[in-house]
Amino acid sequence: MKNLLFTLAATAFITIWSQAQTNLDFENWGATGSSANDPIGWGTFNLDVFSAPVSTFQDTSNPGPGGGLSAVHMVTTSGYGSVLVIDTVGGLLALGGNILTSIIGGVPYTQLPSSMEFEYKSNIAAGDTGIIIAQLTHWDGTQRVYDAEAMVSFAGSTVNVWTLDTALFTYFSSDTPDTLTLLALSSKEALTGSPVGIPGSELYLDNIVINVPTGINERDENVKFSVYPNPASGYVVIKNGSSKSDMDVEMISINGKLVRSYTDVAGGEMTL
Repeated sequence: MKNLLFTLAATAFITIWSQAQTNLDFENWGATGSSANDPIGWGTFNLDVFSAPVSTFQDTSNPGPGGGLSAVHMVTTSGYGSVLVIDTVGGLLALGGNILTSIIGGVPYTQLPSSMEFEYKSNIAAGDTGIIIAQLTHWDGTQRVYDAEAMVSFAGSTVNVWTLDTALFTYFSSDTPDTLTLLALSSKEALTGSPVGIPGSELYLDNIVINVPTGINERDENVKFSVYPNPASGYVVIKNGSSKSDMDVEMISINGKLVRSYTDVAGGEMTL
């Protein structure tokens, strides 16, 4: 999937946008005409200007409980045959995307987030799969390098009430990213080629939050440690491999709250 995504991105001019985390709650929409069905700062598959079906809508009747007056509603629709090569298209959101230049989009971003939270409802047809995916990349001078990914798939699922979900970022490099790509589709066929999108599949999203840990500073170049297993449930092991004989350890939640602290941790390993 990751290779296909950036193969697609490489075939189009990548448009980046100056405000990386604007309108993640889908409160701001185009004012009139065809733009009225597009959240500001996001690209969609809406081609109503060519008399094609609309697959992305503003929903003000029942927004997510995290606050605000509207959410986004994506629906897989058919009838694009006269406009696109394929006939069935999933509702699409692409942060910084533009149907006329780069559907994939992307926005400038240099932080190292830990997770992506979002509220959703879904009614994905059996055999179909919806998706929300965030990817971090950087340009190394010759090619775009893939740094991290957070993703949740919705396979044939029905969730009728707003639900909070979290996707953790998995890192594949230690480099600093320069671009955040954030995509959501009610049917991921257009992104990955399979499974075949089924008309009627629905995905609602609201209140996306990119969580960045706070208070992380490198205080001493000789401080070296590892934490495993990752991800973990039940316990983690901290291994002190530095020249320091002891350390102070703080566990901070993704919301920046202190969970637990330990002082004067001796060298070696510590199980929490």
